[in-house]
Amino acid sequence: MAELERTYIIPLRKEWLKVQRYKRAKKAVAGLRKFLQRHMRSDDVRLGRFLNLELWKHGIRNPPSRVKVVVKKDDKNVVRAELFGAPVEKSRA
Repeated sequence: MAELERTYIIPLRKEWLKVQRYKRAKKAVAGLRKFLQRHMRSDDVRLGRFLNLELWKHGIRNPPSRVKVVVKKDDKNVVRAELFGAPVEKSRA
């Protein structure tokens, strides 16, 4: 089976508006994982470094309302998400 690759623009605002201001970035991360689990059909979702930095860029109180990500699913059913346009890093074996 070949590696599956998709690009998504993921809306996060509806998720992080459900919680208090001081928990918003945490809820954005949880909402991102939930979106990717549903759309890529896998429970093992790993977020890339640049995607994490983008979610936390303005602190815990003000995450972005949407992010554009590139998602890859390998043969072992592991989903890796990275910010669109981020430099490609070598994966650790």
